Amino acid sequence: MTKLTTVSKKLLAMLMAMLMLFSCMAVSASAAVSVPVPTYKLNDSKTAITVDPIVVDGVKAVITINPSTGIETLELADGSTRFDGITTGKTYTIIATVTTASDSGSNTATVSVKKSQAAPSSPVAKEITTNSITIVAMAGCEYAIQKADDDTTLSAYSENVVFASLLSGTKYTIFARKKETNDSYAGATSSVTVTTLKTATGDAPEKPVLLDKTNKTITIKEVENVEFSIDGGKTWQTSGEFKGLSAGKLYGIVARYIFDSTVQEAGAQSDALQVKTNTRESYKASIGNCTFKAQDGKRYSNENIKITVTGDAPSSLANAQYGDTRYTPAYYVVDTATPARTFTSSDGKTFVGNFTPDSLNDGNKANKKIKIVVTYTISKYDGAKWVTLEGKEESATYEVQLGAKKTFFTGIAEALESFLNLILNTIPAAIADFFNGQQFSDMWDGLVGLLGGLGNLGGAAGGTTGGGLDLGGLLGGVTA
Repeated sequence: MTKLTTVSKKLLAMLMAMLMLFSCMAVSASAAVSVPVPTYKLNDSKTAITVDPIVVDGVKAVITINPSTGIETLELADGSTRFDGITTGKTYTIIATVTTASDSGSNTATVSVKKSQAAPSSPVAKEITTNSITIVAMAGCEYAIQKADDDTTLSAYSENVVFASLLSGTKYTIFARKKETNDSYAGATSSVTVTTLKTATGDAPEKPVLLDKTNKTITIKEVENVEFSIDGGKTWQTSGEFKGLSAGKLYGIVARYIFDSTVQEAGAQSDALQVKTNTRESYKASIGNCTFKAQDGKRYSNENIKITVTGDAPSSLANAQYGDTRYTPAYYVVDTATPARTFTSSDGKTFVGNFTPDSLNDGNKANKKIKIVVTYTISKYDGAKWVTLEGKEESATYEVQLGAKKTFFTGIAEALESFLNLILNTIPAAIADFFNGQQFSDMWDGLVGLLGGLGNLGGAAGGTTGGGLDLGGLLGGVTA
């Protein structure tokens, strides 16, 4: 081994000292405090940042923020640090610094605060059923739903505006907010509470019943708590009268129970009543169109008197249509005598009654005016047959002037009068027929010829004096 000199020993000592110094420096650098990245929370209104406490080796980190202009720093009871006065649209740096007796360290976190968005207008329900709610879409918004007052049922936000698979008759709250963008947070929420419809209960009502129809209207029987539609369910009404219809057109009328559309769905509809409107206006019969006639002649109070009555009906019964009405003579009462008398008719149009006035009541009706009350039944055509309307009878009163009581002498006088009338009606006509006939004309021509010949003889006898009479010419002039 080589023996070290004094100089060499000194150099070796210096090297060892330097090596120890560098070792100490390395140990000192590696012992710097290690600080974790700060964790924080930005409040919903984006006006404050709360930083969780950091403790390293028993030393609590000091939390600062940059920029700090306008920022108020608050140390909270749980050890966290809150910075109030945060402004949206800015970027902040949170700095956590830990200083120990021998060293220090720090770490940072960057917070970019986006812009906030105001709440949109409240959602508007567009359609509500027993198991779904549809709202009106709003630009840039997203939506969520929950059972009212039950936060645990809140759905995720989405752009879907139809909420299905809901419970009937249940209250729901629908939230709306502006969607988050690159520079803006999701906005504040607005909401609306909607109740789904209750499920309809019960069966459909009975099919509507037709009461009347014309060429422009249809009338059905009204039913309590029931409404009707004639246009396939587009519109509904509680009234049984439909107006302004087209002539000769087929309509279908359905019924359903009335309901509150804001809380319950519509119930089942009835079978449709099919009704075709008339092609013309219905004939409305009137008692004023009925006729009454008592027999002509003497109308002796103690002999039979015939009356003839007609009712009122469409001109052609074969072409009757629904709603046409008719008046038919049913019975009559003479001078209040009971019972009422019925008519006879051979054609259903003309009705005949017979009675003897003196056989009624006091029995003395000679030369009196009596009243005859005729009662008419009213019928309506139902599309297949004529139906008499119960309780719809109508009466009219007519007066008849009676003559004297017929006796033996009035009978002889009447016979004589008839004979004289016959003479007066037939003999003048026979005489006229004779003078206007060919036989009389031939007789007259012969007479004229005979007299004319006698006239010529007279002229020959008096020819010397020129005083003859021309009888033939004279009579011939008469006939001419």
